Amino acid sequence: MVAGLEADLTAMDVGRSRSGFGSDGGFGLRTELSSQMNWFGTVKGRVGVTLPSLLPMVQETLVYVTGGLALAQVERAARITVVPLGVGPQASGDDWTAGFVVGGGSEHRLTPALSLKSETLYYRLQDETLTLARGGDQASYRFRNDGWISRLGLNVRF
Repeated sequence: MVAGLEADLTAMDVGRSRSGFGSDGGFGLRTELSSQMNWFGTVKGRVGVTLPSLLPMVQETLVYVTGGLALAQVERAARITVVPLGVGPQASGDDWTAGFVVGGGSEHRLTPALSLKSETLYYRLQDETLTLARGGDQASYRFRNDGWISRLGLNVRF
């Protein structure tokens, strides 16, 4: 049985965008929403078991489950454009948000100092809302921050 704690920080370029078209009083309305994650980090515990390897180049294999705190820097933007005027309300935000992460993986020890790691994580961060106002009208858009991350890594022990 093996237990441990690890922390990581990843620079990334993951984005989502959506757009739609409607009308209001004879004018066309184009709605554009976007979300961009630039940084993602975790602090998580890891519990697993080591198994003897069946592969000649691998000394042993650790199979584990993991979970803990997730942090991310997320940029959000919402804009409504009135067609044909080309103008309308817009809002944006750029914040660090927190949540949780759970997942599992395996680590294969190649030498006493090197191991190859693969894991898959589900993250769920706090939802965020942007509100657009035009005259007496307003619209709120909720951004749900969740998803899956799979990664490979090479660990070096000192």
